[in-house]
Amino acid sequence: MKIKYTSLIILGLLPILSYAQDCPCDDGTSEYTVDCDGDGVNDACSVEDCGPCVAGNEASEGNECCGTTEYDPETDWEFTPYSVDLQALQEAYGAAKNIFESVGPCEQSAGGLPTVSVELGVKDVCCNETLVSKDKYQGTASWNFGSIQCEWPLFGIPIIGSVNGVGNLGANVSFSISGEQTCDETEICSTGTFGVSAGGGASLSAVGDIISFTGTLNVAIEAQAEWCPPEEPTGEVGLQSITLVGEAELVWISQGVSYTVWEG
Repeated sequence: MKIKYTSLIILGLLPILSYAQDCPCDDGTSEYTVDCDGDGVNDACSVEDCGPCVAGNEASEGNECCGTTEYDPETDWEFTPYSVDLQALQEAYGAAKNIFESVGPCEQSAGGLPTVSVELGVKDVCCNETLVSKDKYQGTASWNFGSIQCEWPLFGIPIIGSVNGVGNLGANVSFSISGEQTCDETEICSTGTFGVSAGGGASLSAVGDIISFTGTLNVAIEAQAEWCPPEEPTGEVGLQSITLVGEAELVWISQGVSYTVWEG
């Protein structure tokens, strides 16, 4: 019976013994009494043992506290090369090019390859007492898509009857970006330059009573491009109409001519 009572006493002490922890800095003679991180568990002998930015301690020299985390506010951005896909913009130009080619046969002049020189920087920034990873983008991206020249036999033109039109279309796009995320603004956008050239003309000589005809192809077209990384650049080329405007010189009079070649 005596042995059984001794076992119960020892077992009853086990929870107390497992909970108590001795301070190594005090030669194991006293228990932890400081809760450094506020989780309800004492894990230090004194506030000084908790380290910087916790239990009211200041940051080390040259650093600052962000909540309970110590960091260096002077840390530079870490940059790496960043790839940019301009394919969607080439497809936008291709939609307008398809319209030109639907009017008549065209010849293609090749463009170049995309030129991309963009870097992505990353570093931690203190926002509302929490370290948050932020991005910074800088650099340029461009692409010359080439051009096409089209020969269009145009029929049914008032006064003239028919002419041969020449249509030209070319495009290039370029972006320049320099911006970084902040605690209040996480979106970085760049409005690109989507340069689209379009036009052409037509001419006719000695047909019936017409002595000559000179004309210009007016192309109503709009293009826009935007890039908000990490999304890829997007753009649109809106071709609205192609109109032949010119003047026919007849034997007895000059007559202005306007003819819609294509209209969206």
